[in-house]
Amino acid sequence: MMINKVFVTKLIGAGGCMIQEIANCSKGASIKILSNPRMEKDSFINDISVSIAGGFASIQDATCIIIEQIECFKKGGPVRKINIFLIKINKNFYFD
Repeated sequence: MMINKVFVTKLIGAGGCMIQEIANCSKGASIKILSNPRMEKDSFINDISVSIAGGFASIQDATCIIIEQIECFKKGGPVRKINIFLIKINKNFYFD
C-alpha cells in the first residue's frame, strides 16, 4: 500500500501508538512503514510504502482501518475509535 508522506507521522502516532493499535485491532497484522529518511527529504517523492503482513482477514482489517484513518486526516477531523470501526467492518464483511 502506498500513502502520502504527509500522513505517515499521523498514521504512526506518538511513539508508534497508532500503528500498534491498528496492528492489535486487526488481529495481529504486521505493519511496517518502509521509508528512507534521506529520500523523504526530496520534494519529488510523495508516497511512502506501507507493508501489511498476516492472515487474509487481518490484512483486510488493517488495510480498511488505515484507509479510514487517512480519510479522517484528510478531512481534518479527529481520529476515530478503531474498535468501533472494526465492529462495523465485521458486520458488513463477515456476516457474523
